Amino acid sequence: MRDDIVQQLFAIGLAMRSTQRRCGDHPEVAGRLAEHMNDLQSIIEQIRCSLPTPPTVPPRSRLT
Repeated sequence: MRDDIVQQLFAIGLAMRSTQRRCGDHPEVAGRLAEHMNDLQSIIEQIRCSLPTPPTVPPRSRLT
């Protein structure tokens, strides 16, 4: 579930970057979006660091 939230936040960041590219006539808006994207990236990193490491499954042994 938490990974789904991280993916949604990442998608929002991508959408914000797309909007930022369209703000050529308004550099102040592009700057604000950049600040918000940095904040969003920081939150995503915090969430990822708080997630437990998923258990790894050992590789199957080959039968020969």
